Amino acid sequence: MTNKKFILVTGSFGFLAQNLIKKLLELNYNVLGIDKKNNVSFCYDFSTYKIKKKLINISLDLNNEKKLYSLLSKYNIICCFHLAAITQVNESDKYPLNNFKTNIMTTIYLLEYFRQNSKKTIFIYSSSDKAYGKFNKLPYREDFPLNGIHPYDVSKSTSDKIVQTYNYHYNMKTAITRSVNIYGPCDLNFNRLIPETILSIVKNKKIILRSNGKYLRDYIYVDDVVEGYISLYKFMIKNKINLLNNTFNFGTNKPIKVIELVKIIINKNKKYKKSILIKDIANNEIINQYSTFSKSKKHLKWKPNFSLDTGIDLTIKWYTNYLLNKK
Repeated sequence: MTNKKFILVTGSFGFLAQNLIKKLLELNYNVLGIDKKNNVSFCYDFSTYKIKKKLINISLDLNNEKKLYSLLSKYNIICCFHLAAITQVNESDKYPLNNFKTNIMTTIYLLEYFRQNSKKTIFIYSSSDKAYGKFNKLPYREDFPLNGIHPYDVSKSTSDKIVQTYNYHYNMKTAITRSVNIYGPCDLNFNRLIPETILSIVKNKKIILRSNGKYLRDYIYVDDVVEGYISLYKFMIKNKINLLNNTFNFGTNKPIKVIELVKIIINKNKKYKKSILIKDIANNEIINQYSTFSKSKKHLKWKPNFSLDTGIDLTIKWYTNYLLNKK
């Protein structure tokens, strides 16, 4: 094992992961990335960091326990940000077995490795507000019970409980983050609302909503979430984490209807004159979801710094440049 200290980021080609890696490298951390994809590239230029061996990225399926453990044994990992997951609800619904294998079993494999080999390693699990499931009383708070019913929601709520078990029963330093809908630069999943809307406007195509547009959602800019993750890591270095304080929401507590968000994006481009097609065919969707962040504010001294308006402006600018360079 090398003496050089690394922070592990799983799902390294993911949208949030790339923004987290970017910030960690800027803060002079060494990063080990793992992702099962091997035919894609980072949307940021990390070439200098790769040359200096500040960033090492490995193609590996986390469900391959033997290869995973062999790889991890070569590195001195001080923190693991476990972000790898199937994140699309439709995909989870269609392939439930793969959903549970990817979102639950990989979490267990990683926790087991650190339990057996490095119990001092900080383990931060990237969950979701969907782990809470349906509640008539909102916003979500960290002390709410987990009521996930649909495949994706259950995969997250189950993993949350497993991460808590390793904290409580095995005295490991584990924590859970539950973020609302994250948006911003580098999200290349154009099935998500904000990238899809911006792409439709840039290509002057009709915007299609699968829901009725009336659902309330909370949206947070990716840089705010990254700051939350790093603040949590620094907090865990100095403080004991237990079942009373090891789960943190990241949100804005400013819900907005889907249709209103789309109109905000449209109004940023006065030339766009297409109508919105509301299909209202979304299934298995929780109608309203948004979270408080009072616990993160109290313990981590964290709060969102980007307003929705500012975040959307920055996001549109990034996508516009990205799509122009892709031509």
